[in-house]
Amino acid sequence: MKYSTWRLWVFAALLFTACTQQPADADRDQIAETSGAVLTAIEKNDEKAFRQLMAADLKDIGEDEKSLSRKFKLVREYYTEYTHGKRPEIIIKDSLTIFGKRVVFVPIYNGRGLKGSLREIRLMLGFGPVKYYPLNKISAFELHIFHHSHNNVPLPEEDFPSF
Repeated sequence: MKYSTWRLWVFAALLFTACTQQPADADRDQIAETSGAVLTAIEKNDEKAFRQLMAADLKDIGEDEKSLSRKFKLVREYYTEYTHGKRPEIIIKDSLTIFGKRVVFVPIYNGRGLKGSLREIRLMLGFGPVKYYPLNKISAFELHIFHHSHNNVPLPEEDFPSF
């Protein structure tokens, strides 16, 4: 009898663990889908679609229509120049920023070179916090451009954005 009770508790614990992990997986899927939609808008040069993927009130994220348009054009320029039609990987980080946003890295370019040359370009997307922004919208984005300060020095694993 004790053996079956123990098995029942183990089963209940496993079931509880599986149920609590589902929302995280659903969040991850939604973030991946939204990130893919952002890349599609960039690839198609569809600024209107990109704007629709942004948080509803641009003032909340320190943007206005003109600054958003300028940033979109800059991202598009680097994206088309360095991806050569190949969609980059979407990397969803598990850690959060100090503001509670989930960070997504989209590496556009990564290379080695001499001091002063281009080292890495990546698009950073911010999601959430879910309390304020749904995961079908991005709440922040930045284009990070790094140059070599020393010859052939690799970029640190994580440089979190300021958002």
